[in-house]
Amino acid sequence: MLNGAKRWIGNAEIADVLIIWARDEEDGSIGAFVVEDPRNTPGLEMSNIGGKIGKRAVWNADITLTNVRIPVENRLAKPRSFRDAGKVLILGRVGVAWEAAGIASAAAEMAIAYARQRQQFGRSIASFQLIQHKLVEMATEVSLMQMLCLQVTNLIAQGALTEGLASMAKYNNARKARYVTQLARETMGGNGLLIENHVARLMMDAEVVYTYEGSNEINLLILGRELTGISAFT
Repeated sequence: MLNGAKRWIGNAEIADVLIIWARDEEDGSIGAFVVEDPRNTPGLEMSNIGGKIGKRAVWNADITLTNVRIPVENRLAKPRSFRDAGKVLILGRVGVAWEAAGIASAAAEMAIAYARQRQQFGRSIASFQLIQHKLVEMATEVSLMQMLCLQVTNLIAQGALTEGLASMAKYNNARKARYVTQLARETMGGNGLLIENHVARLMMDAEVVYTYEGSNEINLLILGRELTGISAFT
């Protein structure tokens, strides 16, 4: 039987299958369990979380499991520890690093296009020194984010990606996505606050990226542990 609760599960309410990670009370091992047809599983309740400011295309749910019975063969054969669960998180963090790079790239492209066409005092604001500073900052950070993503992706192909390096990619790019989207909003001035210009939406998506798939603070500590050999988790 499965008992417990988890919050912020993406698209759970529309999923045909759920993978539930849980601790075995008998031996303390961590296992992954396949719940088929979750919307019709007795004891499993889901409800969507409303009012999100970002990533509104994803339906996040609260899940509660109360004496949920599943066949013993629905336990995945290989996962037996939290380290096994961590392998899933490692790849997830690389994906989120790419997502952050995509958000930042879109914001930078929108800001550059806006600066070229927006006229102020009889000329394009792209001709202003302070605006060019923002544009250069955005373009540079996006390029660095993309190069980091390429590096960790190559390490995956080589079988050499470590947990700390995956956390580095997520930690860096989540911070930089915040920074780039803020610069893009500043470049557009008041118009950057309008949803129709999309940069404000990207800012909110960057806030979500900063928090999920391991908060940036957690990823910092994972990388710190790998660099020093000392765990600072308390």
